[in-house]
Amino acid sequence: MLHILLIVLLSSCDSYVPYPELGDEDALLRLECVAGESDSTVVYVSREFLISHDRRTGVTEYEDLNSSLWFTVNGDVKDYVEDKGINDTYTIHHHFEAGDRIEVSCSAPGMPDVKASVVVPEIPEDLVEDFRLTRDGMTITGNLVMNHYHGNGIPLTPKLHVRTTCNEYQDGILVSSGSGSRDILFVHERDTEWSISYDLPVGKEYKDPMGKTIRTEVLTDAMLKISVPSKELYYGRLHQIASPMSPSSYTNVEGGLGYVGAVNHYIGEIFTFGQQ
Repeated sequence: MLHILLIVLLSSCDSYVPYPELGDEDALLRLECVAGESDSTVVYVSREFLISHDRRTGVTEYEDLNSSLWFTVNGDVKDYVEDKGINDTYTIHHHFEAGDRIEVSCSAPGMPDVKASVVVPEIPEDLVEDFRLTRDGMTITGNLVMNHYHGNGIPLTPKLHVRTTCNEYQDGILVSSGSGSRDILFVHERDTEWSISYDLPVGKEYKDPMGKTIRTEVLTDAMLKISVPSKELYYGRLHQIASPMSPSSYTNVEGGLGYVGAVNHYIGEIFTFGQQ
């Protein structure tokens, strides 16, 4: 049923773009990049063979790609850290803002040049009408009402971004501290209403073999996070789910494969929960 729904959605997409004309090319460059997830953006560049590189033996030679990249934001060229090999990666350290226009161009010996562009989406000013987060014992529940179910013409996905810090004490003395984070999806109730429930992690206290009192304390920060993807990112990922091997999969890379997309995030108030 899921595959049927995805096929229907994809067939009705105004932004549908088929793969480029292949001609006599044995391989094309594939770009994959999502700008805006964090201040470190990675462009993944790879060579995708369309037919056997050696028609007689069926053996493909995976020599180093040796690509070159140009990455600009609003016309300004950005520096990057590169890692070259069979597949190349380029890491750009930049904080993106809504409306930033990103352009990526790439070339590699023996293959057509490729390019792609994307604009970081805007977040509607009145996106959130109401958000409440309450605690009952070690369970927190949230209720969200949005004024928009879509952003940039695309269904929105609200999440609860949870960060935990775990402190360990030995006989009352702090000996270690660690942290981690995760995103938890809201449940869609109706129209623009959503809900969520999350059990807070619990610390513990015990005696170790040496007789010391070991106590762990867990502190939790939780905040509303709503991701607003660009159409290029949304349709690129949607096509990967529906038909990962299809020659008609979506791409916004001119002359090549893959997609270059962007995302923006609405971040709400931070709620801090200690242990009871």
